[in-house]
Amino acid sequence: MQDIFSKILELTNYQGDREAWVEEAFMAINLNAFNVLIQSLPSEKQTEIQERLKKDIQNAPQILSEFVSTEQIKEAVELESEEFMKKYLEKVFPTLPPGQKKAIEDFFNSTSSEN
Repeated sequence: MQDIFSKILELTNYQGDREAWVEEAFMAINLNAFNVLIQSLPSEKQTEIQERLKKDIQNAPQILSEFVSTEQIKEAVELESEEFMKKYLEKVFPTLPPGQKKAIEDFFNSTSSEN
């Protein structure tokens, strides 16, 4: 997914630090995904996770994996990634010239035909 984000930044001619942008985006995506997963648990489990995270935030993925499956984490991150990219493209796409719009459309068409 990070490769896709990097390619979109390239296609939109993003002028900033692309690597830093992708890193920050994925930190936000993971936080949102973890929050969604935590909120889906019963309140007593939410409280337990929150207490543990206060003491050991660096190990958030490991702590969360004790309460939800790896597959659930993966799905939540994928959904949040898609939503994040959708919002980014909704914001930037209208400002792009036709050639860049076509390049993005072609890119997504080629990646969807690979699946």
